[in-house]
Amino acid sequence: MNRELRKGAPVQTKGSLESKADGRRLAGKCECGTVRYGVPDAFLYAMNCHCSSCRAATGSAFKAFAGIEREKLEITDGPDR
Repeated sequence: MNRELRKGAPVQTKGSLESKADGRRLAGKCECGTVRYGVPDAFLYAMNCHCSSCRAATGSAFKAFAGIEREKLEITDGPDR
């Protein structure tokens, strides 16, 4: 899903996130739980989307998402497709 950023929408950039990284690793999984992954806490950007699709998917007022370089993503369990 490719979305354009709204003009003036708050965005955290790599520079604003680097100081928070402290070498931590984050873990996550897909919706069904089959695939698990880990990433360093060093995102290029982080945002909250408030569109109707993201609100419906989470049952919340927004859905958080972030971007990181592909080579930093580590599949820890499940098929790598």
